[in-house]
Amino acid sequence: MRIATHRFIVVFSMALTAALTLGALSQNVVAQEATSPDENQKQIALTDAQIESFIGAQKEMVPIVAKAPQGDQPDPKVMEELEAVAKKYKFANYAEYHDVAENIGLVMSGIDPDTKKYVGPDAVIKRHIAFIDSENLAANDKKGQLDELQSKLKSLSEPVKFPANIDLVVKNHDKINAAMPPVHTRDDAQALVAKTVAAFNEKGAAVFEEINAGGFRDLDLYIFVHSTGPDAKLVAYGGPPVNPPVLGRPTAEIKGLGGLPIGKMFEERATPQGTWVDYRWRDPATGETADKSSWVVRVGDYIFGCGVYKAPDSALIVTAR
Repeated sequence: MRIATHRFIVVFSMALTAALTLGALSQNVVAQEATSPDENQKQIALTDAQIESFIGAQKEMVPIVAKAPQGDQPDPKVMEELEAVAKKYKFANYAEYHDVAENIGLVMSGIDPDTKKYVGPDAVIKRHIAFIDSENLAANDKKGQLDELQSKLKSLSEPVKFPANIDLVVKNHDKINAAMPPVHTRDDAQALVAKTVAAFNEKGAAVFEEINAGGFRDLDLYIFVHSTGPDAKLVAYGGPPVNPPVLGRPTAEIKGLGGLPIGKMFEERATPQGTWVDYRWRDPATGETADKSSWVVRVGDYIFGCGVYKAPDSALIVTAR
């Protein structure tokens, strides 16, 4: 049995991170320098009505966030849509929705999905640390995972200030979880690659700019494209921003956990029919390294790919931030 991040937190983190980023930008509260996770967090006392409104809004909020263009500034049209949905579901504005979503996530990060009881994120992380420490993993793999978890343990979010929030979120746990979109599957990844390849066959290399602008992205699913040959490099990347940037990086320098040369693996294994390549990668939604499989297809001088994180056998919340 493998302990991994709870399904809700995987999906909720992706949607919430994007939504909170848009909200923070719209309110001009993004710091010029790195800040602690808690520094801009506003804890509020949740109500039943807010929880119900949050649940109801997901079916309209998530698609907007998923299709929002990437960039350092919020798209005015996206913000207008988010504001409209927030008000439709009886929030005063998007800022209130932002605060409610963040406070729900704070509580969800400490709920054990097996017992559906609130145990606190520190207890969850410590349990995860004990499990990983007992696993028979490669030394580099184990050290990397333990270092990440220890880092999270040292930078936990501020404790929940309103105990009643815990009762409300626990009471609505199943409804909140059900409102989240499903985690994507291998079939979804293959379908997105096929869609992108079809667009490439029609438009040529112009489709790369669409990919870079987030045109082929659906929450945790995104397309990457490598050129091939001696100067092979990543020519298109539709995923979340990473530091340092990966766009334009030589394929040989794209490596996974423990230095695994996954860029070269893509180039060596990709076929016109497509194949799966397994490796470990840092999940941007959770900050954790996790098992991932990418479907890669060779199309002329390029390799198109899309990856999905493997579904865990069992689940344990790690963090919502």
